[in-house]
Amino acid sequence: EFTHLRYTACTSKPETFKEKNFILRQTNYNKETELFIMINMYDDNEILLSYTLDEIMENIAYLCSLNDSPWGNDVWKKVFVCIISDGRNNINEHGLVYLTVLGVEQSKK
Repeated sequence: EFTHLRYTACTSKPETFKEKNFILRQTNYNKETELFIMINMYDDNEILLSYTLDEIMENIAYLCSLNDSPWGNDVWKKVFVCIISDGRNNINEHGLVYLTVLGVEQSKK
């Protein structure tokens, strides 16, 4: 759905988020959000990141397997994962490479 990552330093309180013209990526694509998962990353290496993301994928797969899910079989389309880093200086180099391989990180060069 997109080819470039977007970074926005959000400086507003949640109640003034929209009023200050901050928008989330899924808003641009008119996507419905049922579940928004935030991962706080601080010096996590590629192994820790892969474990975390694997568990999230397993949980999303479980939601999709529920026969009586209120969100239907396409619940995965309504789940968004946001990785938040505590600054670029604190990112583990191998963790950053892992995110790049996954296609969720683009370094400026």
